[in-house]
Amino acid sequence: SILDDYLMKPIDYDRFLENFQNNLNIEWVYEGLIDFSDPKNEAFEDILKTLPVHEIEELMRLGQMGHIRAIQTKIDALDNEFPECSLLITNLRGYVSDFQLTRFMAALEKYL
Repeated sequence: SILDDYLMKPIDYDRFLENFQNNLNIEWVYEGLIDFSDPKNEAFEDILKTLPVHEIEELMRLGQMGHIRAIQTKIDALDNEFPECSLLITNLRGYVSDFQLTRFMAALEKYL
């Protein structure tokens, strides 16, 4: 049961949410986010290319650590620096806000 589960630090948020989903028998519903794992989805290919590789790598490094606040701070800075990428940044922000780090990472890995 959920009362018997435990997670060690640093917390893997995907595993954390998966435990909730499995133990409470719930289904997560996401609205307005782009599925970057779909190879047919090329909607943001040109937008993502405008982000420098080192910025994508930094977001990935933060994502691997699971440091949500640092990711949000970095995304805010990128939104100010690269306003032409606002649609992409909005989707990345949505993944982070929903603790969907796997999708967040998949969106970034596709373009490295």
